[in-house]
Amino acid sequence: MKLFSKKLTTTDCLKRLSIPKRVLTSFPEFHGGHAVELKVKCETMEYWPLFCTIRRKGRYKRAVVSKGWRKFVIGNNLIKLS
Repeated sequence: MKLFSKKLTTTDCLKRLSIPKRVLTSFPEFHGGHAVELKVKCETMEYWPLFCTIRRKGRYKRAVVSKGWRKFVIGNNLIKLS
């Protein structure tokens, strides 16, 4: 199921993926917490555990995927490492 598409920036590939707020309603419930595990299946049908977190403080509740993201990027050849 495709929730959104995005041209990945260097920061997206090397550090974290910012998630548009509009797609958070399609994610599992955070149940009052600030993190949720996502199991993402790629084209090879392999599952990757990723964690989406929401900023706890501040004005904007920005969601990012960081834990597990770099392994996913490298494992799926989304960036060339030099």
